[in-house]
Amino acid sequence: MSKSNQELFIAFVEKEASSGAITDDQLETIRQIGSQKYKLIPSIIDKVLKDEGFISDDDVNYFEELGFTIEVLENQGEAIIKQSVTKAHTPLYNRALPLHNAAGIKKRETLNLAKAVLTDPKKRKRHIYWLNRGIIYRFSNGEEATNIPELVTLMKKHTKEAIDALYRNNIAQSLDRAGEKFFADAAGAVVGQFSVDRQTGFMVLIAVLRGKIRLENGSEAGKPRELARLIDDNWDEAKRLLYNGFFAFWLEYTNQRQFARAAQTVTRDNPSRKDTGLEEFVQKLDPRIGHPEPEANQSKIDFGRMDVNSQNTIDLEITNRGRGFLDADVQIASTLPGLRISNTHIQDRGVISVKLDTSRLTPNKTYQTTLEVNTKNETLEIPISCYITYPVQQSAQRVAFSGLSVAAIALVTRLIIQQFGSSGWLGTHLTGVGFASWTQHWQWVEWFQWPWFKWTVYTLGAPGAGLGFIIALTSLGAGIFGYWYFFLKKKRVN
Repeated sequence: MSKSNQELFIAFVEKEASSGAITDDQLETIRQIGSQKYKLIPSIIDKVLKDEGFISDDDVNYFEELGFTIEVLENQGEAIIKQSVTKAHTPLYNRALPLHNAAGIKKRETLNLAKAVLTDPKKRKRHIYWLNRGIIYRFSNGEEATNIPELVTLMKKHTKEAIDALYRNNIAQSLDRAGEKFFADAAGAVVGQFSVDRQTGFMVLIAVLRGKIRLENGSEAGKPRELARLIDDNWDEAKRLLYNGFFAFWLEYTNQRQFARAAQTVTRDNPSRKDTGLEEFVQKLDPRIGHPEPEANQSKIDFGRMDVNSQNTIDLEITNRGRGFLDADVQIASTLPGLRISNTHIQDRGVISVKLDTSRLTPNKTYQTTLEVNTKNETLEIPISCYITYPVQQSAQRVAFSGLSVAAIALVTRLIIQQFGSSGWLGTHLTGVGFASWTQHWQWVEWFQWPWFKWTVYTLGAPGAGLGFIIALTSLGAGIFGYWYFFLKKKRVN
């Protein structure tokens, strides 16, 4: 049995409206096709469009006709929707039965159409499109958003209602019905990703709809470089938004996927060092924005003169003279036995205690190395130096006994030379055992280095016996004074 023109027209309408969205211009085109191709009269064409949920008489809202709102009914399952619609339809239809006039007949037809449309998912969806043609979302107080900027304004005005509507998927459905599929997908993704943090989800959807981010301080940002500077003005808030996925989501849905991946990478690589992660993200957004620069409160660490088996500690404060967050590794350039630092990592700012234990170092020697503070972009070098000496008591003892020893050697030298002269039997025989001559042998009498003055003491012998005697007396005096001062007097004072 061949299908009638009306049946063919119904099939055509359903095919054309498979997406559910038909504009007023499309409806007019469908009417022309129904008239010209399928030879249908206007009343039949309108009946088909009414039955399919595309139009209603005098803009009748089938939801309101049965006492529902779109949002309440759409959030139910199909079985519950059918049950609710039938339950609402029956008493209203029964009340209209006694009315046998045109108004009564019209009322019953409208109620039946409302039931038929609302219990059919496709027809119900088409009717919603028809009701909301030119309207993206209607708020409970009757205010309507007819475009995206208006939707943003009203969502911010009615924040609580908008958040509830967002997480009931009403915003996503409204955007989809209005043909804003991209934003509808974004709203649906927000519900899935930010279900725990609803406020952040609301903020990120507003940012996606606007195409720009606005934080508490500073201007708004729509481009990577603008976002880098906005982060600097809102560091703590930005750190939270980076690690809860706000920035990655916004960048993804504003077609800046390269930076969205960068946000995901830095949060993955720095799960606990969040300031470091945010600084790396800022550098990705704008490599020219400037870097953190370490600075120390002193240009060098000089321990000065230190005794063997002693310890000393010098504190070094590290700060950031550049922009952003300082993250630096600290190390000693070359090993110096006994030199230790309190920590090897600085974040933002900190104090490094540099401790030196001289027990493993050799006296009468200068030691040097360098403390390095390393960032990804530069190295701050701080010289470290010290000079190691004998302890004061040991040095005093050496002074005292060195004076006595030199004095004794000088006196013996003088007496021998005075007794035997610079030549003769003793000089001759000493020459035979390896000395060039008595004079050559006693020309210089050498002794070990003085630890305080770092020079070698020489006592003159022959032929300067008189000069040797003067040196002997001087050395003896120095020894006696040193012994008295450092051992007798100091001991009594202590």
